[in-house]
Amino acid sequence: MIVTLSYAEIQIAYAVGSQRQVYGMKSGSVHRHGAAGLEHAIAFDLIGSSGEMAVAKALNLYWGIEMNNTTIDVGGMVEVRTVTRDDKRLILHKDDKADLPYVLVCNKLKTNEFWLKGWIFGREGMLEEYWADPQKTNRHAYFVPDSKLRPIEELKAWVKNER
Repeated sequence: MIVTLSYAEIQIAYAVGSQRQVYGMKSGSVHRHGAAGLEHAIAFDLIGSSGEMAVAKALNLYWGIEMNNTTIDVGGMVEVRTVTRDDKRLILHKDDKADLPYVLVCNKLKTNEFWLKGWIFGREGMLEEYWADPQKTNRHAYFVPDSKLRPIEELKAWVKNER
C-alpha cells in the first residue's frame, strides 16, 4: 500500500524528528541498539517520524509525536520500522514487544510516497531463523523477510477490532 504525505505533513514529521534529536542530545541518550554516529541518529529520527506519520494516516490512528522511546509509535497500538531501500527487511530486537504489530515502511527519500510493505506481530518475527548480523557489526537482531509480512488491509481490520 502506498501512502502519500503532503509536503506540509513531511515538514511536520521532520520537525518532530528534529525535536526528538534535540531531546535525545539534551537528555544524553544514545541509540538503544548501538547505531553509530550522530548522522545515523538524525536519519533514524527524521525517517522514522515520517514513516510513523504515514502509518497513522493509513490506519486513521492518532500519531502521538512523543519525544522518547518509551511510547508505542502510532495510536498506542502499532510500532513502525522505516527503511530507505526496498531490499531492507523489518528489524525486531529482543526487547521489542511480542504482542504488538510492527509495520515495515519504505521511503526512498526525495519523495513523498511511503510504501507500507506489510506487518507482523513481534512474536511471529522473533524466530531463531531470522536472527542475524547481516552487516557483520555485532548488532544481531531479527530480520524478517518480506514474504512473511501480512498485508496492510489485515492490519486495518485488526486495528478496527481492537478499538
